[in-house]
Amino acid sequence: MANLYLFTLVKLGGYELALNTATQIQLTNGKPLPGNKLTAHTLSLCKWNTQMDKALLGARIAPSITKGWNEVLPYARVLDDSLKPASTPDEEVPRNDQLLAVLAKLKDQLSPVEHAITSLADKLGGPVPKSFTELAARLANLVATTSYQEFDAAVRESYATPEKFKEAFAEFDRARKLRDRAFEISQARDYLAAACEVDKAIERDRKTNLDYFKFDTLYASPHLVPARLDSFDKWKGNYVQAYRKAHRAFYETLGQIAATAQALRPAAIALNRLNTIAELGPPLAGTASLGADLDHLEAEAYVCLDAAEAGVAGAGANALCPKCQWTPAKPLPQKTCDRLSQLTAQGLADRIQRLKDASIATILRQAAADTQRTDLKALLDIIQIAAADKLVAVITDDLVAFLRKLLQEANIVHETVALKPILDQVGAIEDARLEEALAKLTTLLRTAIKNAKAKHPAGKHVRVLLQMDEASER
Repeated sequence: MANLYLFTLVKLGGYELALNTATQIQLTNGKPLPGNKLTAHTLSLCKWNTQMDKALLGARIAPSITKGWNEVLPYARVLDDSLKPASTPDEEVPRNDQLLAVLAKLKDQLSPVEHAITSLADKLGGPVPKSFTELAARLANLVATTSYQEFDAAVRESYATPEKFKEAFAEFDRARKLRDRAFEISQARDYLAAACEVDKAIERDRKTNLDYFKFDTLYASPHLVPARLDSFDKWKGNYVQAYRKAHRAFYETLGQIAATAQALRPAAIALNRLNTIAELGPPLAGTASLGADLDHLEAEAYVCLDAAEAGVAGAGANALCPKCQWTPAKPLPQKTCDRLSQLTAQGLADRIQRLKDASIATILRQAAADTQRTDLKALLDIIQIAAADKLVAVITDDLVAFLRKLLQEANIVHETVALKPILDQVGAIEDARLEEALAKLTTLLRTAIKNAKAKHPAGKHVRVLLQMDEASER
């Protein structure tokens, strides 16, 4: 009866029975009794036999130093408020299992939350609070415990009261909520950072939204995240519409430039063929590389495949067209196109003027009468009316070869005399020395022309071309 009374005290909790150390008791599973001490939880795992009778000799009963579940419950409920008290020691076992399940779930969340917060802080340009780093380390110790007694000892070491533990764990709860929206926040922040200025009002709103996504603000108040993301979505809708409109307009204009460049190609080819006739004199400045310049222009005037609707509306950081990365800072090659159009027209006009020269025109008319070449006759008609646009259909490689041979047989060569060095020698002309200056100019010019002709043997028909600066023609 005395033993039953002792066992009842132990079973009801609050007391422990230290057995005789000379007799070691084993549990029903074969494992030794922890500390050879009977508690409310180990009593039912032991057999009451003769070995137990021996172990009870000299046994000592004392108040339990192990806290019961109900003493730990205020701390445990910080993690899960659905945990219930235990009415008997037997109920502490399932309560312990429930707590370990809560700790296991927290363990699975801890590392992902910590990683997400660190990554988000780096993305948004803010430091991870020291308080969060310390909290994560303390929670890591808690989730490593294997019983509610170990949990109780670990949590009390860091937090004196359940209220302090609740206050600290609230920070983790905020971090967990922020982690749940971290991907959306990162995408919004990347999109805002990658967007370009397509409209002053939209750009102003972009900067405002960028300020909304600051790490310290969102970490302290994660409840603001939904409103910030809604603001971003509204801005994005306006931005996508404005970007697509500007993108489409840019490539519509670029398409027109590309069409102009393609239309210039036949004229440029004709001019290039005429420029190979050295007997007509050097090409007009800038026209020698016209073909390469047109190639470069056509490469610049490549129209984006998504010109009609740039792909900037989807999720992610594609705030610029993924096909061409267009921004309003990209200039249209309109000036280049205009310059090449002007050069082509001037170059063809220059070649026509050279062909209209009296000596060359006489040679061409004679050849047309002798050979009955229709293309040569068409060329003469074009030269007569100076219709440069019609040269494209007439100037072929065969006709160019014929003209070169014709002019070579006529011994026509060209020399260039630069006027700038001569004018530099004459200097400023004043009323008192006008005649003197004109005479000097005539003498210098005559000498320069004579020297130019002297470069070629007798029998050559030398045509002298005057230009301002010889270097600019090269």
